[in-house]
Amino acid sequence: MNSKDKIEYLKKGEKNLMRIAKYLLIGFGGVYALFLLVVFTARSRDFESSEIVTLLSTAFPWLFLGIVITIILIAIIATLEKYAISAFAYSVGDRKTGANNLFPALLATLLLFFLLSMFLMALMPNHSRSKARDARRISDMRQLAGAQVMYFNEAGLYFTCSQTGGDCGGSNGNYPSFIGNYLKEAPLDPNGNEHCYGGIDNTVASGRFCYFANLENTNTAAPGCSDGCDFYTATELGNFYVRQRPDTIDACINKEQTGAAVTDKK
Repeated sequence: MNSKDKIEYLKKGEKNLMRIAKYLLIGFGGVYALFLLVVFTARSRDFESSEIVTLLSTAFPWLFLGIVITIILIAIIATLEKYAISAFAYSVGDRKTGANNLFPALLATLLLFFLLSMFLMALMPNHSRSKARDARRISDMRQLAGAQVMYFNEAGLYFTCSQTGGDCGGSNGNYPSFIGNYLKEAPLDPNGNEHCYGGIDNTVASGRFCYFANLENTNTAAPGCSDGCDFYTATELGNFYVRQRPDTIDACINKEQTGAAVTDKK
């Protein structure tokens, strides 16, 4: 195959790639329109929490990410093909074809570099922010445990809080608004209501307590978390990672961590 044949072969490949990218965009547009239709219909009929809406809401961002990555890969291959066409054209003395493909390739390279930089910048800070919020949640739970220890040393029991008893400052989920004189204002989740703090009613068990935070990043490093722990708790025995949202005080304790210095867990 001589240089001219290679040029024609590459041009055909480039056209096919552009055709694939066009079909992907059309297909994604159709899926997006269907997604909006289903969500709009579900909301209008008060089915917003249905399994189909939850599934679509979870799958759609991954579909979008897959389409974006695929189109970027196609654009990279098409750009490389333009460089190859330009090189072969210059090798046979066809300066016009060489220049017509070289300059678009250079422009596409700059554009791809910009898009990839923006894409990575959009992902990395978000992950960093979520880890920082989780660090804040862990710190808050340790602060609550520390305040309860000091309260117990003074009162001989832990500060009690019951949403139904009306002594939680109007907060949801049996979570206190303060702990005696040792914590004038209980900390709130840094991300608002999406990952709000909660607690277990301990008015009938003042020798125990439990508060918990929902982490954004699953922990698999702590003992008992090989399959993932999504919550971090504050209890009378210390702080723990637990797999699921606790519904009892016992569920706030990770039995595999009780033999270690649980308050120092990272």
